[in-house]
Amino acid sequence: MTARLGSPRVLVVEDDQSARSRLVTALGTSGFQPVEAADGEEGLRKLRTEGPVSAIVLDLILPGLDGWTFRERQLRDPLLASIPTVVVSVRPLGARDLYALHVSEALQKPLDELQVLGVLERACRDDAGAPALFWSKRGVVACVMHAPAISSPEWEREGWAPLTSGSAYHRVAYVCQQCSPERSPIDRSRRKATRTAA
Repeated sequence: MTARLGSPRVLVVEDDQSARSRLVTALGTSGFQPVEAADGEEGLRKLRTEGPVSAIVLDLILPGLDGWTFRERQLRDPLLASIPTVVVSVRPLGARDLYALHVSEALQKPLDELQVLGVLERACRDDAGAPALFWSKRGVVACVMHAPAISSPEWEREGWAPLTSGSAYHRVAYVCQQCSPERSPIDRSRRKATRTAA
């Protein structure tokens, strides 16, 4: 299968040209549209100038702007924060690292292309059409319009972070409490439908 118009676009941020080429080839033959970046600065520039992507594959060890700093800047930008991001590391990451990166899992090098494709397919499917949402340590869920400004004192004090499919239970659908008539963080109609389907 080759990439076609309307296929999910995936940004691959990887400085190792050989590893990047292998992954880009696997993505292209599996129905994705790969976008390449050799370092963090180029990756952020392409995110902001070349249109939206459905997911990001991010190596943590990069020249110049590394993956940790890339992720920090991504999370501080409301337009980029909710993009599903798969981080790649040469060593296993612990729970504290995953929490700091705001991801549910990390893939270890050398990469298994089939595993990467499986993770990306789930990420693109789970987040398709989902609005950008954020949640706080107090359990409040808000959209871009109702969350505090990123890096503001309120944002930092209340521990806000992007809410993606990897942030919590995959079968629960969340909504902005200010936009929701119930003022509940959980979209109960969608949760009931997903449980029935399961």
